[in-house]
Amino acid sequence: MARQCWLRPILLATGLLLMVVCGEAARAEDAVVVGPPVPAAGGAQPPKNDASGSDSGAPARNFNSTRNVEDKVREQRRRRNGLFDFGIRDALLRLDDRIYEATHLRLAASYTMLYQHAYAGDGPRDAAGGDFDLVGTWEVIRRGGKTTGALVGELEGRHRLGTVIPPADLVTTIDSLWTTTSGFNVQDFALIQFYWRQDLLNDRLRLRFGKLSSYSTFFGNRLNSSSLFFVNFAFSDNPAVFMPGNGLGLHATWNFSPRWSASFGIQNANAVKTEIDPSTVRHGEYWYALQAQYRATIHGLGEGTYRVGTWYTAPRQTADTPAGGGGVLSIDQELGKKLIGFVRYEYQGQNLLNPEVERAALTGTMMALRGGVGISSLIPAFPDDYMGIALAWGTPADSPLGESRARDSVVAEIFYRLQLESASQLSLSLQVIRSSTIYDQVAVLSVRYRLEF
Repeated sequence: MARQCWLRPILLATGLLLMVVCGEAARAEDAVVVGPPVPAAGGAQPPKNDASGSDSGAPARNFNSTRNVEDKVREQRRRRNGLFDFGIRDALLRLDDRIYEATHLRLAASYTMLYQHAYAGDGPRDAAGGDFDLVGTWEVIRRGGKTTGALVGELEGRHRLGTVIPPADLVTTIDSLWTTTSGFNVQDFALIQFYWRQDLLNDRLRLRFGKLSSYSTFFGNRLNSSSLFFVNFAFSDNPAVFMPGNGLGLHATWNFSPRWSASFGIQNANAVKTEIDPSTVRHGEYWYALQAQYRATIHGLGEGTYRVGTWYTAPRQTADTPAGGGGVLSIDQELGKKLIGFVRYEYQGQNLLNPEVERAALTGTMMALRGGVGISSLIPAFPDDYMGIALAWGTPADSPLGESRARDSVVAEIFYRLQLESASQLSLSLQVIRSSTIYDQVAVLSVRYRLEF
């Protein structure tokens, strides 16, 4: 236990360094900006809580992750053009506006179905599941026409759809390092997030406190969603980062400028996503995270978000796991009007764990490197369709949470998403996985349907 004591001052020093770097960079912002900001309609910059900035199937510029409730609400309010228009989305938006005018409450719901078929495997090769989400934000405190305090919540339920196993368990059939999807397991309908968001000091400081997801603030990406974009766990999650279950935590984000920000978070490392059990907090076993973020505008290309961060988890006696930690780099950059490129890198350092145990880690992945592109409006007749191509490489690790694997993992995925109606989408995805200990390579076909209301 004493060997990990030196980690805490290093983590604190890293956080202070990130704060100083962000502050100094913010002061010199005019000198480092590589292009003029892209104006919103009417010449004004889009407000912080607006989902504007993308008029196609691409995610909005301030989109962080579908596990961020506020992002979900904003993203689902965007108008999309489909093959058919039955007026469903417009009617729902008008109803939502009337509710908001009367109560300052925003609600959004979605139901996503996923079917997957593995072309090789030892066991069930077909898996299907559904995911229902109901999210909402209630703007309780408003000053000068702006929301400064809000109550945020999310209800979620997941189930199988007529197959022996859900998509999350297809990994047991092909025995690969990463699951073929993120989410889409079996989960009772439960309150998985419920927290208070407070903006202070003229929006310089944003606090989130309550039962929340670590993904709400940290290590996200604009194409980080198995419900909207890439399906494989390598692209829709963080395989080399231990992310605790949704539980009691505090996230603080300081905005040095419209471009620079830094975030710090502390959460219960033993939390269970579907449970509300404050008793686990008293064990004093916490997860910590730091992240610096820069929003760049490159002339001729567009906007991008550059994130660098670190995380640390204290030793957990209740789970019988050692201390752990690592670093994260996440970049997404517009490459013109239709392209978005992304690069993500994660590593769990051996010196952050027990140095006597070679390649020890808190997850089954020691290192993960991914990159790819997203293409919007690929077919002119379908202005809100979306396509993505990505490649991932990762190294396995001896994990106290699961069995280790000897082979590195390489995954390639291509998907195409068609906007059927303004409120519904149909996606096809093909994954080629080279990490199975049984098969040299395995192909997995995915069909996804999503309805937003």
